[in-house]
Amino acid sequence: MVVYKNLPFAQASKSEKLRISASICCAMNPALGVMLVHDGSLLDDDGLKFLADMAEENGMQVWVERVGEGEECSVIIEDGHVKGVEPVEEEPDPEDPAEPEDDEPEAPAEPDDGGLFAEDD
Repeated sequence: MVVYKNLPFAQASKSEKLRISASICCAMNPALGVMLVHDGSLLDDDGLKFLADMAEENGMQVWVERVGEGEECSVIIEDGHVKGVEPVEEEPDPEDPAEPEDDEPEAPAEPDDGGLFAEDD
């Protein structure tokens, strides 16, 4: 059982769990470089400052998922796209063998029945 401040970790608040988990992550993976924090909306300003200071001390980036549209948000995703940026439609690569060469669908392969249903002529 994991214990924090003489209590089971499961009894810590979600904000405390995020801080503790981030600290453990940095300690166990010092060369990590980037950490993604889900549920960052659970962190108050002190919690966000804690993450920012920890990232700076460890020379890493912390990407925090939050709900909001304030100026603290660097990238806003709305309806599956970055807000304010039009999605780019990519042209298919003519050299890519994964692209079909014609518009006709391939005929389905005949199932292999092992000769069980052979027709007699």
